[in-house]
Amino acid sequence: AGEDEGTRVTLFDRRTMKPLGSIAASVGPAPRLAFAPGAELLLIHGPAALELWEVPVAPLAPDQPLDARYRRWRQPADDPGVTHATIGAPAGTVTWSSGGALYRRSTERGSTAPTDPLWQAAEGTPVPGSFAPAPDGTQLAVLREGEKTIGMVEQGRPGIARVLGGHRFPVATVGYDAAGQLLSVDTGHTLMQWPAGAGSPRTTFLQALPEKLRLRGMLHLAG
Repeated sequence: AGEDEGTRVTLFDRRTMKPLGSIAASVGPAPRLAFAPGAELLLIHGPAALELWEVPVAPLAPDQPLDARYRRWRQPADDPGVTHATIGAPAGTVTWSSGGALYRRSTERGSTAPTDPLWQAAEGTPVPGSFAPAPDGTQLAVLREGEKTIGMVEQGRPGIARVLGGHRFPVATVGYDAAGQLLSVDTGHTLMQWPAGAGSPRTTFLQALPEKLRLRGMLHLAG
């Protein structure tokens, strides 16, 4: 729906594809979703705000939206709005980018809104295009549009702690596999698997990419 009308998210049963219920949110146009199945949390975000919802199955009803008391918090976004957001794994934090800064907030109900950014891009440098949190929550892999490197932001340390380089083409997406290993794919169809410690990354050339470049779908191709 449009910004004035709000956003209606419909939840379906995966097996039967029957509607279970819906959530009414107000986050601005072109909303996006991030789901944490193990924690039954749904993050709805758009340029105007982020809303974190609990989505237990029991209170859902097909004919009415989920009661607002299941919304853990609402985070208004400063100009120019939210460009990317995700729930960490484990689902203890929500991290998002706005302008040239990254912010983080606990998923706990009534948690305090951040007053300072987790990381701020230097003036005149590319802003974060997207990012991926490590499964243990200790670091973030940050991408900036058009760059061939990956910036690593570590918990408790301001700014970029280290930079990973090796791609010949701009990096398109990053993510972590089930074992917690960082992987990245560039626009030249090259997949890199980065070791946890020192050492060279393992490089794999992918013959073809899916129409939509999503790292989770690439993990099966890496073997």
